[in-house]
Amino acid sequence: MYRINDVDFFVEVSKARLREVGNPGNTISFIHNMTYNGNHYVLYYDPRLKNVADSIFDDGVAVVSLPMMSALDPDGMAQHYNRPMERVVGCADYDVMVDPQQMLKRTVLNELPVIMVLDHPFVVDIENDLYQPKHDIRTMGIYISRMRDDADDQQEFYHILYDPEQHRRIPVDWFAMTAIPEGLVVLELPHERVADPVGYAQKYNLDQRKLTMEFPPKAVHHARVIPWEQTQIPKVILANQKKERQQQKKRIRKKGKGLN
Repeated sequence: MYRINDVDFFVEVSKARLREVGNPGNTISFIHNMTYNGNHYVLYYDPRLKNVADSIFDDGVAVVSLPMMSALDPDGMAQHYNRPMERVVGCADYDVMVDPQQMLKRTVLNELPVIMVLDHPFVVDIENDLYQPKHDIRTMGIYISRMRDDADDQQEFYHILYDPEQHRRIPVDWFAMTAIPEGLVVLELPHERVADPVGYAQKYNLDQRKLTMEFPPKAVHHARVIPWEQTQIPKVILANQKKERQQQKKRIRKKGKGLN
């Protein structure tokens, strides 16, 4: 627990945030709402909001210096990031959260991360706009830019229709779907900023340290198959079937009138 002015906050290292005691909806992100200075965080705090200030020039705004999460909750940091305690106590948060070996492989050796999709590896190639399947020359793979409408609001994953045989995304006409398509699955893929935060930061000129603290680099990610019944697709299909039956009845009535 940590107190800012007279307000107590829980320290949630698993989500890198503070959460107000007695008001769980009020949270302050270490990554998005504070400035990381290597050995502490700086927060522009508005006592009226009990949260980050809308503007640093607002009346009453306090500049608060907060300790590292590794100092506030070393046990939680060690558990969440699977680090021995000697790699947490006295260490900067960045060094705890980001594996230096993974950073070396990505930034120096330029080893691109991989997403395992139903046991088939896809290389995350942000520069060329691709999740590219290994050992398959039939297809270029999955174009990242074509999945923009498939992303969640937080830009952490995509939901797509996927053909396991062809290793590709299948475009969907939701208004025409009247049955669950054979041979396809609903796939949850990590967003490219999650799958390769280094490459994403380089491409869009973003703060690499901040992004890698939010999404520590990993060599291998895993896609997830979502059962059809856990999606909205069966409801979409039922609605389309109902609409198709109504349209068919209208066509029959029009045809009948023409015979009179």
